[in-house]
Amino acid sequence: MDDVQAGRLAASLLGLQCVLEGLACAALAPPPGELARMADAWVPLRPLVLHQEMAHRKLGTTWVARLAPADGAELRSARADYVALGGELLEAGLSSLDCLAADADHYRAAVRRELAGACPGIPDGHPTPRRL
Repeated sequence: MDDVQAGRLAASLLGLQCVLEGLACAALAPPPGELARMADAWVPLRPLVLHQEMAHRKLGTTWVARLAPADGAELRSARADYVALGGELLEAGLSSLDCLAADADHYRAAVRRELAGACPGIPDGHPTPRRL
């Protein structure tokens, strides 16, 4: 919320569209087995929602890269903060949902995969031309 209030659009998009949508992608892809079968029965639109979350993440990744300042240092720091916050959110969710205890390692690995690639277009500090 601080990034939104401060007008840091790229950082807020990174948190909301890249990291949070990455968490949603991981949550909507349960491991094969009973939980996946229950998810399909309870949420028949799950594949559509997952596709939508993936599209939101791509939108965020595209716009963060376009809005990033040339050096990207502030965004790299924001990414680290948001990824850490995403991990905390995952652990809070896993600890409050007993039904996920057996699949906790699956979700941790899925979130690590999703967040490892969060917004790869952030500049590494080397000057590159900006696109709008």
